[in-house]
Amino acid sequence: MARSNASCLLKEKVVLVDDEECLCLFLRENLKKDGIEAVSFREAFPVLTHLSKEWEGVVVTDVKMPGMDGLAFLSRVMAVDPQLPVILITGHGDIPMVVEAM
Repeated sequence: MARSNASCLLKEKVVLVDDEECLCLFLRENLKKDGIEAVSFREAFPVLTHLSKEWEGVVVTDVKMPGMDGLAFLSRVMAVDPQLPVILITGHGDIPMVVEAM
C-alpha cells in the first residue's frame, strides 16, 4: 500500500542527520546531482517533529552525535514508522553497535 505525502511537513525524500555540516553538504550535493532532494539536520530531535507514517522517504543518520545519538534516534523513528528505511553511518562502528542497531 502506497503512503501519501499529504499530511507530512517534509517535502524531500531524504533526511540527513549528522552533526558534521561538511558531511551533510557533501551528501546533499551528491544526491542533488542525481536529482534527489535532501534536507539535513545537525541534531536528531528536531527531525522527530517532522516524521509521520505518511512520509515516503529514507533517513540517513550518523551514530555518534551529541544529544540524541543515532541508535536512540533509530528507536524513536521506528516507533513512528517501523517500515521507514533508516541508514546508519559512522566512523566509529563495532560489532556490538551493529547488533544493537538490528
